[in-house]
Formats: sequence, structure tokens, C-alpha cells
Amino acid sequence: SGGQEDEFYDLLQTNLALISDSRHQRQDHKDGRQLRDLELLAEHQHLGAATCLVDFTRSALVALWFACRKSSSGSLKGGKVVVLRTDGVEPLRTVNDRTLDESLNYFFGLDRDLNYLLYQWHPGFQNNRIIAQQSVFVFGNPPIRENAKCIVAECSKKDILRDLEKLAGITEASLFPDFEGMARVYAHDKPINTRDASAYRHRGIDAYYDNEWEEAIYWLTKAIDSEPDNLHGYVYLGRVYYSKNRNKDEPIDAEVNEAISLYTKAMKLDPKCALSEQEHAMLYVYRGRARYSESKIYDDRDAKWDEVIEDCRCAMELDPKCAHAYNLLGTVYFQKSDYKEAIVYFDKAIEHEKEAEARYRCNRGEAWLHLKEWDNALEDLKFAKDRKLNVITSFRNEYKSVEDFERKIDDVVPLDIKRLLTL
Repeated sequence: SGGQEDEFYDLLQTNLALISDSRHQRQDHKDGRQLRDLELLAEHQHLGAATCLVDFTRSALVALWFACRKSSSGSLKGGKVVVLRTDGVEPLRTVNDRTLDESLNYFFGLDRDLNYLLYQWHPGFQNNRIIAQQSVFVFGNPPIRENAKCIVAECSKKDILRDLEKLAGITEASLFPDFEGMARVYAHDKPINTRDASAYRHRGIDAYYDNEWEEAIYWLTKAIDSEPDNLHGYVYLGRVYYSKNRNKDEPIDAEVNEAISLYTKAMKLDPKCALSEQEHAMLYVYRGRARYSESKIYDDRDAKWDEVIEDCRCAMELDPKCAHAYNLLGTVYFQKSDYKEAIVYFDKAIEHEKEAEARYRCNRGEAWLHLKEWDNALEDLKFAKDRKLNVITSFRNEYKSVEDFERKIDDVVPLDIKRLLTL
């Protein structure tokens, strides 16, 4: 319509004026060279100017993220992903090194066949944002006609954003990996409790892996406060509280209970199967480990061990190859002095995870010791030691010395095993 043509003409003239003003004020240079018209517009668009460049992406998932992001007003409204074919009835012309030297007017004029054209431009200057977003600029005189579209309902956006982060790691921070992007995440006009929960969670996870427990608790708690259904925030916060107490002879009751509570909340937050069966199985393993740690506090250990056994069995139902569940179950039966049953589950752990075979064979070796199966014990313990596992420390988690163990079993340990378990 005439109105649309007038609006387009006004936008084109505004872009030409922007280019002219930039050159007049000597703001058209970067990295020691003069920017061409399209490059200059791209730089201005990067900083928020309105240009005739329409920003597309080669990634459908990135497009979906932008369709689901909050509007400038902060509200979530319906979104749309537009699909544009580059090889359709009117194929897009690609801007190459030769045409990139042309002025902006060149791209909006008639070609030799008296047709207006649409162009696609893959920027040659690959800043972090363009790479992360897999950007393609589309521009020209004809209207852009969508070849297909996907309407995104407002009520689905939050779940889609969560799934995009989980499956592909796509977040605001990952798509805007530069100073402006970081400033956007921490903008002065954003309420602190609405900032990117994923950024808080990642900081908490980093602190967790650095064994900075209090810092991890701080950031993971902020992540949960910002997004109350932050499933992975609950999981990692539970791991923090568990890890704080992992090697303590007397775990702190409140912290162990907090770990158990957080794992339980995570399970309740997964009604839509956001986790795979293997991941959900590990939630039961994590809670089982915390409950096993809790058993060190209470006199009624059998009741606590029964809870651990139940968690392990739930994990194995979800993932029959969950070696962590088999190993934990073997450890419980070891503590219950049912060494034959413990070996059955250590066998299964070894069968399903070779990467941790040394740890599992060390556990099985200690069970063989109690059964006085000396050859089997020596084979397993030597295997573990040859793979740099500290079998002495593991053994002394239960006994002060080999002599202490000998008094327990009322027998003498063979000399080669005694040497293996003695400093």
C-alpha cells in the first residue's frame, strides 16, 4: 500500500542519514579501516539503532528462543517464528565481497531486469554475538514473504525457554556473549529477582565444583528465588548440602535433611518429564546417598537403610543400568553385614560402568575380606590400587588398622593383603 511504501521510504532515508552523519563525524572506522555502508548499519543495529536490516538466524532453536523472550515491556505475549526460504520462487541474492562495496542505494534500486531484489548478508566480521546467534541479515525493497510460520502460545513460552536451555544451552547470556549482553542481564531497570535465573544457577554450579559451599548456596538460592520451579537449582543445591557433609564422621543433621528435602522437591517439580529416565534415576541415587549419610546420625540405622534401599530400587526401575544405584545398594548391604548380597550389587555396578571400576572393585574387595575369600580380595584390591585408588584410605574408613580388622573377624589376614593395606 501507499502508506507502507511511505514508511519504507522514510526508513531508508533515515538509514542514509545515519550513514552520512557517521561519516561526517568520523565515526565510520573500526579496527583501522573504514566501514562500508552495510557494515556501518550492522554496527549501529548492534547498539540498538533502527535499520533496514532484518535479523534472521540459521538456527531454528535460536529463532524459537527469540519468539519466546519477554517483550520490551517485560510481559510475555504470543510469539511467532517466521521461516524464509532462500531458494524460493524469488531467491534471495547473496551479498558477496564485490557487492558489499556498493552504497546502500544500490541494494534498493531496480536490477537490469527492472526488478526489486531481496538480499541476504552473512556478516564477514564475526563478533561473538553474530556467531552465537548464527545471524543472517535480510533486506531490500520487496516485502519479505514468510514461507512458513510457527505460532507460539503465551502459556507455552516459559516451558519452551526452560527446555531450550536444558537441551541446547540457549539463554540470554549465551546469545549475547559480550559487554552489552552482560549489561542487559544486569540492567539497572530490571528488578533483582527477575534477572536471569540461569546466570545465578551457573555461578552456583561453578562454586559447587570449586568446593565453595557458602557461595554455591548463595547463588543457587537466588536462582530458586528468581525461578521457583528451577529444577536443576534444587538438584545442585541438594548436592551442595550433601557434599558439605560427605566426609564428616558426624554429619550436621539440618544440612543432611535439607539435601533430602531439596531432592524430594526436585522430584515433585518433574511432572512433565523434563528429565530423562536416567537423570530422574540419579535423583533417587542422590537422595539415597543423603539418607545413607543421615543413617550415621540416628540410632535406628536399619530404618534409614531401608529408605536408602527403596531409593536405589526406584532408581534401578527407571534405569536398569544405573551403576551408582547398584554400588550404593551394595554399600548398604555391606553395612548390614550381608557381604554376599553386597557382592551381588557390586558385580552389577562393575558390569554397567567401567569408568568407575576401580572404586567398585575396591568395595567388592573389602566385602571379600569379610568372607575370607583372600584370593578374590587380593585381586580386587590390587586392581584398584594399580589404578591409583587409595585402598588404604578406603579400608581405614571402616577400621583403624589391619590388626583392628583381624580382631573383628577373629582371623589372620594373609601377608600380601596386609602389605597392601598398610602404610
